[in-house]
Amino acid sequence: MNVLFVLSSTDHSGPVLQALDVCRNSRRFGIRTSVAALGGGDLEREFEDSAASFYRLDLESNPDLNAAFKLRKIISTEKVEIVHVFGAVEAVHAYLATLRLKTVKTVMTFHSVPTGKEVPSLPVGSLFAARRMDAGIVPRKSLFPELRKAAFDTKSNFFLVPYGLDPDRIAKSVVDLKELSGVGAKGLLMGMSADFEWNGPADHLTVCRALPEVLRKYPKARFIFSGNVRPGGEDIFDECIELCDESGIGDKVFFTADRPEIRSIAGSVDVFVYSAKGGSIDLDVIDAMLAGVPLVVSDLEPLIEVTNGGRCAGVFVRGDSDELSDVMVTLLKNKRIREKRAADAMKYAKANHSIDIHIGLMKTFYRDLAVPDVSGKIGSGALKAAKKGASDSLEETGSEAG
Repeated sequence: MNVLFVLSSTDHSGPVLQALDVCRNSRRFGIRTSVAALGGGDLEREFEDSAASFYRLDLESNPDLNAAFKLRKIISTEKVEIVHVFGAVEAVHAYLATLRLKTVKTVMTFHSVPTGKEVPSLPVGSLFAARRMDAGIVPRKSLFPELRKAAFDTKSNFFLVPYGLDPDRIAKSVVDLKELSGVGAKGLLMGMSADFEWNGPADHLTVCRALPEVLRKYPKARFIFSGNVRPGGEDIFDECIELCDESGIGDKVFFTADRPEIRSIAGSVDVFVYSAKGGSIDLDVIDAMLAGVPLVVSDLEPLIEVTNGGRCAGVFVRGDSDELSDVMVTLLKNKRIREKRAADAMKYAKANHSIDIHIGLMKTFYRDLAVPDVSGKIGSGALKAAKKGASDSLEETGSEAG
């Protein structure tokens, strides 16, 4: 089966990381995955090494008719059967590239709800294109009502396929952060991985406000923030540094924005924290679960969902730095709780969010999409059977209507 992933860029992000892990493993499932990126990024070399074919198409406008034409040529050259996009901008270009190609199916993974503003020169163009994909993949149950509010008909050709990541990639990306931070092999190291960006989902400031109390009680512990400083995020980054310096913990908190090789910290810390104001599931949370690292997360619905109803993590009220410090201290002072949370998280993630389960479901989905049943529906039976065989702990998938 020949599948083409279309990505807006190859920058480190949840959708890009999910696509990359699929590329690295899809051959084992008989899927030939090619990639067309509409922009560059820090993971471009990894895609060149893992995808069957890699194409870089830099957009000169949005939408870019020339890029859509090139996509159409790639579809022909690679004999593509399924075009899979991961965002609204890609949906517009995939829609244009596949016009009147009756044998090519289009699918979009909805990591969030399209706003209709993703293509400034074409108002609501992204919504138009997203609604005209042949099928939609939804990685979390809590996104279905949000899509319905945006007038998406989720009862028709929308399917629940949870995120799935590659434990081998996580193991290979481990960096000895304890040595770099000076905490020592037996010391306690905490961390959070998220980009600094204006109006982004991550809430670094709440963590910085919680840390003085945590580090007062555990003065030998250290904390590391991993993530890039995106355009517009400079003020947040500077404020975090100022907060830490003013509270006297600047020498115990590290920022690795200038160290791209330390982007993934999930397997290198003793406690992984993800504080958020909103948004979708951060895939670094799943990385940490698969690595067997105890978690602390905000009480946002997507994060509660991915941690098995919050049973695999310490949970605090978003924005509440006092409660966050209490939850972190509880984990730090009780090794038995840390080990229990880590074991529960790893067990749940392996059963529900491993790359093999994800690709197995996607393969069934692609096959049913390419060859629908006699009723014209896709995934109505095979996806349910695949999901049940993959993990009894996951809710039955297929169409949301069931």
